[in-house]
Amino acid sequence: MLLLLQVAFAPLAYSNYVTINGIEYSLASDLSSARVVPNQNYASLTEVEIPDSIYYNLTHIPVTELWKEAFANCTRLESIKIGSCVKTINSCCFKNCRNLRSIFLPASLSEIVIEVSISDNVCSGGSIFNGCTSLESIVVDEANPTLDSRGGCNAIIETATNRLIVGCKSTIIPESVEMISDCAFQNVALDQENVVLSNLSLGRCSFYGATLHSVTIGDNITTIPNSCFRSSVIDNIEFGNSLLTIEDYAFKQSVIKNDLVLPESLITIKARSFPLATFPAITFGSSLKTIGSVAFQDSKGYQSLTIPKSVEQIDGYAFFGAPFEHITFNNSMKNFGYSLVRECKKLKSLVIPRSVNVIEDYSVSVCYSLDSLTIMGDAEIGKGVLDATPVKYIRLGGNITPYITFDGLAFQFPEAKIVLGPGVTSVEGVKFYSNQATSFYCEGLTPPTAGEFTFSDGLYQSEVHVHKTAVNNYRNSLYWCNFSNIIGDLTFYGDVDDNGIVDISDVNAVIDVMLGRMDSELADVNGDGAVDITDVNAIIDKMLGK
Repeated sequence: MLLLLQVAFAPLAYSNYVTINGIEYSLASDLSSARVVPNQNYASLTEVEIPDSIYYNLTHIPVTELWKEAFANCTRLESIKIGSCVKTINSCCFKNCRNLRSIFLPASLSEIVIEVSISDNVCSGGSIFNGCTSLESIVVDEANPTLDSRGGCNAIIETATNRLIVGCKSTIIPESVEMISDCAFQNVALDQENVVLSNLSLGRCSFYGATLHSVTIGDNITTIPNSCFRSSVIDNIEFGNSLLTIEDYAFKQSVIKNDLVLPESLITIKARSFPLATFPAITFGSSLKTIGSVAFQDSKGYQSLTIPKSVEQIDGYAFFGAPFEHITFNNSMKNFGYSLVRECKKLKSLVIPRSVNVIEDYSVSVCYSLDSLTIMGDAEIGKGVLDATPVKYIRLGGNITPYITFDGLAFQFPEAKIVLGPGVTSVEGVKFYSNQATSFYCEGLTPPTAGEFTFSDGLYQSEVHVHKTAVNNYRNSLYWCNFSNIIGDLTFYGDVDDNGIVDISDVNAVIDVMLGRMDSELADVNGDGAVDITDVNAIIDKMLGK
């Protein structure tokens, strides 16, 4: 019994090929049906008529299917008449028929097959009308029980599910549509001025390569799926506050002409969502938690970026090759990911926040314009950090510990100003190399512990600037004592009483100046020309490590 069932439901095998009136067909083994298949001789055709049936071997065989890419690249094709027995049209059937302007689909048609394969480099397959740039009229026979083109919308809609399967440049998306299918508007330049996508779901590659005047991602759309707007050109896009996730490749290589303001509701930007995309500016919402790997790799156009406090995870390569000059990270992230800002060649300054405890391999490297780097807190640091990155100013706020897989962080750049904050107690994991002028500014009264190879021999001629009360401490400390030029000229931000420590006594000193009890040129902590409560607040912020 099982064997009989398998035979009964086995798909038809198509094998024999026959050409009739210039059209090639593949015939079912039992001669019950025929499908139209590709043939290179179609390239010169300007019009095609698919008959209801063909006569072969003394048998009338109904033509029920147009096979994948049957008329692909028939660039001269202007009109096609489809017979009344055709039930199925397969993926890319009319691909790149760029002179095809209109099509009428028979009542028999019940299935439009969309096959799409998505990779990092390309989306292959897709819409039956992919590349039909002149197509402006799609009409489904009103007697068709499965598909429709309701209200003259110039699209094919699955009646039972309200799924828009495929459209063209003149499509007006009906409000009754509940889903936009995979590749529905692939490479279509839509005439509709404002495409409002609301109370529906989107498919993969729905608007792949499309040209759109204005798009509103409205209510109840929670996900922008894989490659949905990939390679599209959008004059203006706005997002409703239901969006939770932007999936892989969603906007890869897209060109967005307005400032990109992502909604407060957005939680996840997945891997490769915006690589090679162009937009003039971007703002993240305050609920964003995750930015996936390669999310903005080699993106273009924007000059600055602020990561909100809500973000907990940024994966490797997220901003590899990004165009910004400035990026501000929040104080919530723990890992500074692998190659995170690698090859950001316009990046001028970078502060790695205190919350980061791991700076992964090559995370900051090949940043040719980076002048200033601050690492706020204690961190383990990977290999390749600062490779090909000629920074002029480095500030360490905590202790740097190298991964056990390599022998330390090496600063090898000339004429650098290196500031060691009061939180630095050890520089044993760091190697400073230079053959030219480098200066150290050590804010701690107690010298950080150094190692035998912390300083190259050429550095011992460099200036070491410390607080006046700490000069002897450095002159008597192992390895620091080798420096010939230790200068006690540092005054610390907020150290109003000039004792080398920022504490409550400095708050009292500012208050004394405000009340006229004493005078000090250091009391104007924030440098605004006045001594007032804002200077007290500045000292408190300094004490709190802000």
